[in-house]
Amino acid sequence: MGLARDTPDNIIPLYFSDLDLIPGTDDLGPIFGHAVESLRGLNAQSGYAALELAVMLYAGARVLAFTEPNNYQSSWFADVDLVQQVAYSISKQYHGALPLFVPASRSRLFVVLADDPELPALFNRLLQDYDIDDAIYPLPHTVAADGWMEWIPMPDHPAYAPLANLRTTFRGRMYDHQQEFLSRWPEEMGHVALYEVHDLDEGAVSLTQWRRSDRYGSIPAVADFINYLDDADPEAANITIRLDVARDVWPEGFKPLENVWPPRYEVSGFPDPETFQKLSEAAHRAF
Repeated sequence: MGLARDTPDNIIPLYFSDLDLIPGTDDLGPIFGHAVESLRGLNAQSGYAALELAVMLYAGARVLAFTEPNNYQSSWFADVDLVQQVAYSISKQYHGALPLFVPASRSRLFVVLADDPELPALFNRLLQDYDIDDAIYPLPHTVAADGWMEWIPMPDHPAYAPLANLRTTFRGRMYDHQQEFLSRWPEEMGHVALYEVHDLDEGAVSLTQWRRSDRYGSIPAVADFINYLDDADPEAANITIRLDVARDVWPEGFKPLENVWPPRYEVSGFPDPETFQKLSEAAHRAF
């Protein structure tokens, strides 16, 4: 999250679970802004190492790793202005190549070039870190004037399938934690639909399901597909359709749920027969 307690002996990263130990942390906005300014200031203060990147091989890929200041590696993600300068410098040094920033863990921020032939091996290796305690979201991101964007290559790219596996696995972990947390909320939350991961030859895909009996509740907002099942009619066919296509066909059926992360859509009711037929006709659409 980009916050740390700076002591004479060490710099101790802070997490959301630590914030109840700090008085006056009800409004996090100013704290985040102050944290970023302090992070930048470390470069100018005597006694601290400047921002440094080291070149290393990781799963055969040439990776630049943020190594200094200590304990701030993935926290640099919060400082978009500075990382934009880093991206420009790397791109210039490597003849216009696109740098990808990968928050491999809380203590590791990698930069790898988009044209590195070992990208599939790198992302397969990061998938093996699924169970380590400090893993966060090791997906590649680009940085531009308007901020961060996750990098998703075309389906024919060699890294597409490894990235699909990595993305759905870590999103699945996030939504599993969310499911566990939301299950303790009041019943007014309604049905909390699951984020399911399915392995296919072309890579893993995610699916969520909405049944007529669910009535109201929410679904994961970044699932690849949604399955509609009319469980009130055993003879009725079910529909599996890309979630983005379903939102295009039936926009009024989805409402962003506020103050929830990872993101979810609020869903009220089941599509009527006419909408159900439109969704069925659009089930073949890829976008």
